[in-house]
Amino acid sequence: MERAVITVDTRDGAGRVRQTHAGTATPRPGGMVLAYTETGENGLKGEVEITALPGEIVIERRGDVRMRQRLAAGLPTTFTYSTPYGDFDIRVDTVKLHTQFKKAGGRLWAEYWQRSGGEPERRTLEIKYTFTKD
Repeated sequence: MERAVITVDTRDGAGRVRQTHAGTATPRPGGMVLAYTETGENGLKGEVEITALPGEIVIERRGDVRMRQRLAAGLPTTFTYSTPYGDFDIRVDTVKLHTQFKKAGGRLWAEYWQRSGGEPERRTLEIKYTFTKD
């Protein structure tokens, strides 16, 4: 496990949200596990773990918000997004997915359609991580 700066950039029809977190990156066979704490800037706190392998990204949140979202190109998935305000079932159809692991850090990227009740919405997710020195 190494310390890392993790930047999460999401885009949808409403715009763009970029968050940067101090966290950890732990290599695993063929991939990487990223972890950080959500500080509650949006009023909700918790732990986030992102497992990335070639062809797949799994995002787990534990805390005020709970979910386990799996992104894999060509594989439709459904997950429950649980918040203090209620639970929402969300369907995701991943169109493209790319994972890149390098010595100094890496990049995860996905384009997908997300549906929660109404019309599907196109989204992109980009996660970059850079190893930091202690």
